[in-house]
Amino acid sequence: AAAESAAIDADRILELERQLAHAQERDALKSKQLAWAEARLAEAETETDVKRQTSLKLKAEVIENDRLTMATLNRVKQLESDLRESRREVAKLRSAGSTNGLAKQAEEVRALQELLQEREAMVLSLSRRLEAAKCSSHAASKGPSLFDRIKLPHQVA
Repeated sequence: AAAESAAIDADRILELERQLAHAQERDALKSKQLAWAEARLAEAETETDVKRQTSLKLKAEVIENDRLTMATLNRVKQLESDLRESRREVAKLRSAGSTNGLAKQAEEVRALQELLQEREAMVLSLSRRLEAAKCSSHAASKGPSLFDRIKLPHQVA
């Protein structure tokens, strides 16, 4: 009975050792799986952080682009408004210029023509007087005057 009990105990010990070895193998496998899962978790966290940073940068860029777009749209609206105002002013000036401007220009042309005629008459009169003065001065002197010899205009008082 003692030998039988020792044999059962030896079988039991062998079975427990086999179970222990199997449990240790499973534990080692679980440790490897856990290490792999932790590595994947770290990679996923890193990827999430990168995506989060990229998302924040893109969000900031979108906000800046929206701001620039709004500024550009406002500038376009202002330029369109300025263009409409300029067109109105040009139309107003054209309509005013076509009636008042032509009449004023025609009046200025007439005044300038009259002034030109007066100046031409003065030039002709002065030319005649100068010619008359030259003739009388040549007749009175024996030779050409000093002014005539050096070809300078001279005035007769």
